[in-house]
Amino acid sequence: MVTAESLSTDRYVVTSIPEDLDEKQTEVLKAFVNYDQVTWNIWFTREGVENAEPLMTDEAYQILKDNYEDAVEGYTDGTVRIAVTSVYLTSLYARRPKPRLRSATTRPTWLIMTLTVMTSVTLRLYREDSKKL
Repeated sequence: MVTAESLSTDRYVVTSIPEDLDEKQTEVLKAFVNYDQVTWNIWFTREGVENAEPLMTDEAYQILKDNYEDAVEGYTDGTVRIAVTSVYLTSLYARRPKPRLRSATTRPTWLIMTLTVMTSVTLRLYREDSKKL
Protein backbone atom coordinates (compact mmCIF):
# COMPACT_ATOMS: atom_id res chain seq x y z
CA MET A 1 0.00 0.00 0.00
CA VAL A 2 1.29 3.44 -0.92
CA THR A 3 1.15 6.11 1.76
CA ALA A 4 2.29 9.72 1.89
CA GLU A 5 5.05 8.64 4.26
CA SER A 6 6.27 5.87 1.95
CA LEU A 7 6.66 8.41 -0.87
CA SER A 8 8.58 10.90 1.30
CA THR A 9 12.29 11.49 1.83
CA ASP A 10 14.15 13.79 4.22
CA ARG A 11 14.00 16.73 1.78
CA TYR A 12 10.84 15.84 -0.13
CA VAL A 13 7.79 15.42 2.08
CA VAL A 14 4.48 14.20 0.71
CA THR A 15 1.96 15.51 3.21
CA SER A 16 -1.14 13.81 1.78
CA ILE A 17 -2.41 11.67 -1.08
CA PRO A 18 -5.96 10.77 -2.11
CA GLU A 19 -7.52 7.71 -0.53
CA ASP A 20 -8.77 4.72 -2.51
CA LEU A 21 -6.56 5.10 -5.58
CA ASP A 22 -6.82 2.23 -8.03
CA GLU A 23 -3.76 0.43 -9.40
CA LYS A 24 -3.31 2.74 -12.43
CA GLN A 25 -3.74 5.91 -10.37
CA THR A 26 -1.22 4.61 -7.84
CA GLU A 27 1.24 3.87 -10.66
CA VAL A 28 0.85 7.41 -12.02
CA LEU A 29 1.22 8.94 -8.55
CA LYS A 30 4.41 6.97 -7.87
CA ALA A 31 5.83 7.91 -11.28
CA PHE A 32 5.11 11.60 -10.69
CA VAL A 33 6.66 11.59 -7.22
CA ASN A 34 9.74 9.77 -8.55
CA TYR A 35 10.11 12.34 -11.34
CA ASP A 36 9.64 15.25 -8.95
CA GLN A 37 12.10 13.82 -6.41
CA VAL A 38 14.75 13.20 -9.07
CA THR A 39 14.50 16.73 -10.45
CA TRP A 40 14.46 18.38 -7.01
CA ASN A 41 17.43 16.24 -5.95
CA ILE A 42 19.42 17.67 -8.87
CA TRP A 43 18.96 21.17 -7.45
CA PHE A 44 19.71 20.07 -3.88
CA THR A 45 22.90 18.18 -4.70
CA ARG A 46 23.99 19.79 -8.00
CA GLU A 47 24.57 16.24 -9.24
CA GLY A 48 22.75 13.50 -11.12
CA VAL A 49 21.20 15.43 -14.01
CA GLU A 50 21.57 12.23 -16.07
CA ASN A 51 19.09 10.50 -13.72
CA ALA A 52 16.30 12.65 -15.16
CA GLU A 53 16.89 11.60 -18.77
CA PRO A 54 14.75 8.42 -18.75
CA LEU A 55 11.92 10.35 -17.07
CA MET A 56 11.62 13.13 -19.66
CA THR A 57 11.16 13.82 -23.31
CA ASP A 58 14.32 14.74 -25.17
CA GLU A 59 13.23 18.38 -25.33
CA ALA A 60 12.43 18.62 -21.61
CA TYR A 61 15.72 16.93 -20.72
CA GLN A 62 17.68 19.41 -22.86
CA ILE A 63 15.94 22.33 -21.13
CA LEU A 64 16.79 20.83 -17.72
CA LYS A 65 20.42 20.32 -18.74
CA ASP A 66 20.66 23.89 -20.04
CA ASN A 67 19.21 25.28 -16.80
CA TYR A 68 21.49 23.02 -14.76
CA GLU A 69 24.58 24.16 -16.65
CA ASP A 70 23.58 27.83 -16.27
CA ALA A 71 22.84 27.53 -12.53
CA VAL A 72 25.06 29.28 -10.05
CA GLU A 73 27.54 26.97 -8.35
CA GLY A 74 26.82 26.13 -4.75
CA TYR A 75 24.10 24.14 -3.11
CA THR A 76 20.47 24.35 -2.07
CA ASP A 77 19.22 23.56 1.39
CA GLY A 78 15.60 23.24 2.43
CA THR A 79 12.49 21.14 2.11
CA VAL A 80 9.87 20.54 -0.58
CA ARG A 81 6.39 19.65 0.70
CA ILE A 82 3.64 18.47 -1.63
CA ALA A 83 0.02 17.49 -1.15
CA VAL A 84 -1.59 15.49 -3.95
CA THR A 85 -5.31 16.15 -3.91
CA SER A 86 -6.42 14.16 -6.96
CA VAL A 87 -5.25 11.77 -9.68
CA TYR A 88 -7.36 11.40 -12.83
CA LEU A 89 -6.71 9.19 -15.86
CA THR A 90 -8.57 9.49 -19.14
CA SER A 91 -8.09 7.34 -22.21
CA LEU A 92 -7.41 9.17 -25.46
CA TYR A 93 -9.22 6.42 -27.32
CA ALA A 94 -12.44 4.48 -26.87
CA ARG A 95 -10.27 1.39 -26.72
CA ARG A 96 -6.58 0.87 -26.28
CA PRO A 97 -4.72 1.29 -29.58
CA LYS A 98 -2.85 -1.60 -31.17
CA PRO A 99 0.79 -1.71 -30.16
CA ARG A 100 3.19 -0.26 -32.73
CA LEU A 101 6.89 -0.74 -33.08
CA ARG A 102 8.65 2.04 -31.26
CA SER A 103 12.12 2.89 -30.09
CA ALA A 104 13.21 2.29 -26.53
CA THR A 105 12.86 6.02 -25.81
CA THR A 106 9.27 6.34 -27.06
CA ARG A 107 6.53 5.85 -24.51
CA PRO A 108 2.90 4.99 -25.25
CA THR A 109 0.61 8.00 -24.99
CA TRP A 110 -2.81 6.47 -24.57
CA LEU A 111 -3.54 8.02 -21.17
CA ILE A 112 -4.01 11.60 -20.14
CA MET A 113 -3.13 12.05 -16.51
CA THR A 114 -4.05 14.94 -14.31
CA LEU A 115 -2.60 15.31 -10.86
CA THR A 116 -3.65 18.16 -8.65
CA VAL A 117 -0.63 19.00 -6.52
CA MET A 118 -0.06 21.79 -4.03
CA THR A 119 3.64 22.50 -3.43
CA SER A 120 5.30 24.43 -0.64
CA VAL A 121 9.02 25.03 -0.98
CA THR A 122 11.39 26.47 1.59
CA LEU A 123 14.88 26.77 0.14
CA ARG A 124 18.12 28.53 0.89
CA LEU A 125 20.67 28.93 -1.90
CA TYR A 126 24.38 29.07 -1.07
CA ARG A 127 27.37 29.93 -3.22
CA GLU A 128 30.56 27.89 -3.09
CA ASP A 129 31.95 30.25 -0.42
CA SER A 130 28.90 29.32 1.75
CA LYS A 131 27.39 32.79 1.68
CA LYS A 132 23.65 32.96 1.20
CA LEU A 133 22.54 34.26 -2.18
